[in-house]
Amino acid sequence: MTIHFVQHKTGFGLSLPLVADAAVAVADYILNARPKADSPYIFLTEIAPYRRLSDKSSVANVLNKYIKISGIEKKRHDGKSFHAFRRSMGIWLLDTASSPEMISQILGHQSKDVLKRYLPLSPSKLSICALGFDGIQVESEVYR
Repeated sequence: MTIHFVQHKTGFGLSLPLVADAAVAVADYILNARPKADSPYIFLTEIAPYRRLSDKSSVANVLNKYIKISGIEKKRHDGKSFHAFRRSMGIWLLDTASSPEMISQILGHQSKDVLKRYLPLSPSKLSICALGFDGIQVESEVYR
């Protein structure tokens, strides 16, 4: 129930726990959707010659295919990219009180200082900084 891979961003090997639903999805892909090929790699391109998904453009091509199939309109630099998944993962991990070391490892950051980029996007972290209305005279319930 562990997945092992080498992160493209750092070149370091990483082992992460694989939750049951993800393990079932990987097994379903291997048994029913993976192209028939003698490659030792699990995830392969969909078009022959079948080869491993070797770089970010391979994964981006898969994402773009399913964005198109779903009917979602995508324009250049509109935030509908694989990087959006990374940012969402960073925000989710921050909201679950995961350690900075673990978040950095999962996202492939060399330094935990990179997490500062994700803090402004975390609603639960922002709410800690919010000020109340104590001491402020409220004249009406509608603010303009």
